[in-house]
Amino acid sequence: MVHALVPVLSPWASFLYSVLLSVFSVSCLYIWGNEFSRDHPIVIKRRFLSITIACVLAFALVWFLLSHLAFVEIGSLLGFRSAGFCPAVVLPVLLTVVLSTGPLYMKHLDGSLRWSLSWDCFRRSVVDLTWWRNIIVAPLSEEFIYRSAIVPVLKHGAFSDRTVVFLSPLMFGVAHFHHMIENLRLGMPLMNAIFLSSFQFFYTSIFGAYSTFLFLRTGHFVAPFLVHAFCNALGVPNLEVINRIPDDGLRRRIWTIFVAGLVAFIVLVIPLTDPSIYENALYWTS
Repeated sequence: MVHALVPVLSPWASFLYSVLLSVFSVSCLYIWGNEFSRDHPIVIKRRFLSITIACVLAFALVWFLLSHLAFVEIGSLLGFRSAGFCPAVVLPVLLTVVLSTGPLYMKHLDGSLRWSLSWDCFRRSVVDLTWWRNIIVAPLSEEFIYRSAIVPVLKHGAFSDRTVVFLSPLMFGVAHFHHMIENLRLGMPLMNAIFLSSFQFFYTSIFGAYSTFLFLRTGHFVAPFLVHAFCNALGVPNLEVINRIPDDGLRRRIWTIFVAGLVAFIVLVIPLTDPSIYENALYWTS
């Protein structure tokens, strides 16, 4: 069992290796060409294969860089361990649900929450390739590369936990700029594509910071993976809709629930991610 991380890479080397992993994972998505849209079944299946290869090679690179450690120790650093697994499955998702109280209430009001939790919705989703991409494969691969692979590399470059929380999400956010290429190819005006990609960079970086924080605090891959899947299923809340609601009382109630969820999250985030709950002696030890 690894109880302390000993830097074996220079900060610059660990940073460059991390950038390499990020660039490579995105590049793998385009090796097949782009004759179809990203939602075409052929494109989705090809990208499933590409990102699987990227994850295998990411693991191989981490194993090479940390070859001074035993296989089990590397697995623990990647977030695959049994100690503290059960709370890692439950508490981070619960914390994220608290933060998402406002968006969940909006989905309750329009009826989509009940549908999302129904058996019919699940039955239709599991045969839909876009559902597998958005809810399973994308969170699985992105969290493996940007949390399980990149975080240990940065940590072995003597970066502090708080610095890693800042650096890893930047790579995660920049990686999503590849969507701009697809939008331009589909005819979107340049300025619109830049604005949309900049917005995606902003919210993916914010989420990436939260996801990295969860990985470091829990020491488990499953925590950011489940949270990522939940957030993809929930989607980005459309706040403009709230201000168009004619009922003043309902509008105030929705904003109150949003604020209450945020306040509750701020109060709970540190105690519910206490490393001792997850028997985490790998990261966030200071």
